[in-house]
Amino acid sequence: MTMPQGSLQETVVLPKHGATDSPRYFIFEDAAHQLIISGWFESDDGFSGVKKYWAETITSRKKQNVPDALDVSFESIGSWKTILWDTAVQVNGSSNIEAHWVQHGTWIDLHLSLTSNDSQAERRNKLRDALKTIEVSEKGP
Repeated sequence: MTMPQGSLQETVVLPKHGATDSPRYFIFEDAAHQLIISGWFESDDGFSGVKKYWAETITSRKKQNVPDALDVSFESIGSWKTILWDTAVQVNGSSNIEAHWVQHGTWIDLHLSLTSNDSQAERRNKLRDALKTIEVSEKGP
């Protein structure tokens, strides 16, 4: 997988716990554009589909008292299977894409988030565009 060059900078998360403690976890941020891209690589054994993944995510979010996901939609962006949603924030708006790529025994899980004064449609289009810049080799081992 190749991340776009430009203003994305690797971010260090401390303290590390849960998913962030995995050597397969990564996070990049474009502070000027309030864009965050994080994710990890896993075996495809752990992925049973986007809808089941999202149902498990919603259950986990409720247990952790995380704000509700709003205006949830599912779509394909290139070879990525995605879930788009928004969260209510006091200032600006926040849109998210959870993107999944499963191929050759590997599952890539990405989370892109963007907070801005833009409309929901504009934020989501910017996230779609950002996802399209991430390249994954389609060649197997």
